[in-house]
Amino acid sequence: IKRILDFGADGIIVPMVCSKADAEQAVSLATYPPKGTRGVGLFRAQQYGLAFKEYQKWVDEELVIIAQIEHIDAARNIKE
Repeated sequence: IKRILDFGADGIIVPMVCSKADAEQAVSLATYPPKGTRGVGLFRAQQYGLAFKEYQKWVDEELVIIAQIEHIDAARNIKE
């Protein structure tokens, strides 16, 4: 997830999300602390560090994360 976002994707589709925990993990991996656990590296999306604050704000406000529901377990856990 981090690598794709660091290259500058506007969002991600996370396949095989089968539970609330899976969805929470996807959000955590895509967002920076304190909301998530994504690490910081100097990459294209934030102009190699020159626009990191602006990029972090964009991640918090506009990043699209789509959970792909494609397994019977996901359907059973959909209310989560």
